[in-house]
Amino acid sequence: MKISIRIIGIFLIFIGLLNLGGLFFIDLSSLVSPNAVIFRYSMMTIAGIGFVLLLRWGVLVYFLSVAINWIVYFNVYGGKDSVGPLWLSIPIPLIIAVISYFVWKDMRWHIERESRGQKT
Repeated sequence: MKISIRIIGIFLIFIGLLNLGGLFFIDLSSLVSPNAVIFRYSMMTIAGIGFVLLLRWGVLVYFLSVAINWIVYFNVYGGKDSVGPLWLSIPIPLIIAVISYFVWKDMRWHIERESRGQKT
């Protein structure tokens, strides 16, 4: 299961950086809210780093960003212009929640340093 959470993290980092990089090639004035797009994919990349490093805060960042994205979708975009049916945005976070549940005990809150034989 650790491998699956890391694969999810790599996927999140890839998609996040790909979309952030794509912002350099489009006209930002064509977007309804460039700040929302930058926030969405920045949070996705940060969450992906947490997933790859097996850090619990990565899971929290991911679900916080999902919640914020839903709020922004209805407040900024008015619930319109969805790429596909809205119900399709539920299975992926649900799958990530189930995998995170099973891996949670193996995850840490922070990166642990090697003590090198010293007691702190």
